[in-house]
Amino acid sequence: MGKNRQQWTRLLEPCNFPTFNTRIKSHATVKRSGIRAMRGVTCISVIAIWIGLCTADILDNLQVCKRSSSNLNDCLKSAIESALPVLKDGLPEFGFPSLEPIKMDKWNIEPQPPLHFTKRYENIEMYNHWASQIKDVSCAIGEKDFSLKIKGYNPKIKLESDYEFVNSSFAGIDVSGKGKATYDHSGYDFDLTMRGEIVQKGGDDYLTLSSANLVMTAEKFSINFKSDNAQRDNLINTFGGLHGVIMFPLVKHDYEMMYAEAYRKLANIILDQVPYNNLFPM
Repeated sequence: MGKNRQQWTRLLEPCNFPTFNTRIKSHATVKRSGIRAMRGVTCISVIAIWIGLCTADILDNLQVCKRSSSNLNDCLKSAIESALPVLKDGLPEFGFPSLEPIKMDKWNIEPQPPLHFTKRYENIEMYNHWASQIKDVSCAIGEKDFSLKIKGYNPKIKLESDYEFVNSSFAGIDVSGKGKATYDHSGYDFDLTMRGEIVQKGGDDYLTLSSANLVMTAEKFSINFKSDNAQRDNLINTFGGLHGVIMFPLVKHDYEMMYAEAYRKLANIILDQVPYNNLFPM
C-alpha cells in the first residue's frame, strides 16, 4: 500500500485496547475506563477503515469486471492480460510474490508408465509465465460456485530446479542422481480450468479456488541436467535434445499439474484479500 498505508499505520500507533475490570472502585476509575473503551472503539473503526483501504489499494492495480455485464468474458480477458505485467514484479505490500520467476518449494512426481521412478524437485523456478498471451476466457458464476476457463499462448517458458531421481532409468539410460535440471519449452499453448466456491469470512463473501486443471502442448521441448556425473549428463541431455518432442507427451502431465497448482495458489492470494462483491460487483 502506498501513502494510505503509512497514514493509517500512524493512526493505529496510539491504540491501546482496554482490559475491562468488573471491580469499579471510584468515579475516576469509571471515567478512565470509559475513555479507554472509547479509544478501543475508535481503534476498531480505524482498523475497519484501514482494511477497506487495503482492498481499495489492491483493486487500484487490477481491472474490475461486473458479473452482471453481458461482456464479462471479454472484460476478464482484458483484466487478466493487463494484470500479468503489473503482477510481474509482485505486490509485496499485499503478500503477492513476483511472477518472474514463479517459485515453488518442492514437487514430487510419483512413478507412472513409462517413467517407473519417483521424481523429486525442489527450489523450483518457472520463468516467463507472466508474458503469456490470453486468447480466450470463459467464466461461469453460480450462486455458490465459480469456474474460469483460460486459453493462452506463450512463445517460450523455462523451468529450473534441483532434482533427485532414485534407482531410475529411461530409454536404457541410468538417470539416477541429483543436481540441477532445466526444461526449455517453446510454443506453450495451454487450456487452464479453475473451479472454486464462494465462502463467507468475517461477514463478507470471498471466492476461493479449490481446483485447477491444465492441458498444454509444445512446439519444441528440451532438457538439460547437470550433476556430478558429466558422462551421464551428456547422455541424458543429448537424448533430450534430439528427442525432446517425443519425450514431451511422456512427461507433460507432470508439469501440467505443477503449473496448474502454482497458478491456483497465486490467484488465491489475491482472492483471499478482496471480497467477492468488490472483485465482481453487480
